[in-house]
Amino acid sequence: MKTYLRLGADTLDQARQYPSKKAAVAAYAETARELARYGQPIEASLHYAEKRDTLHEYPDYILQLTARGAVKCERT
Repeated sequence: MKTYLRLGADTLDQARQYPSKKAAVAAYAETARELARYGQPIEASLHYAEKRDTLHEYPDYILQLTARGAVKCERT
């Protein structure tokens, strides 16, 4: 299975592929922390699929940045 990261209001077609969950979470954390510096929170979702064509609207995980700057991963 491949891991796809969808940031904010991105569509499924705009989801980026990452080699692992860890890499996707790290990419989200970098973006979220940068935006948090300017008071702009952003959520993201992780989707697992064999290929982009089989991505489902409902995510496997929801990612949020906590008040302390840690990434919270909630399984859906």
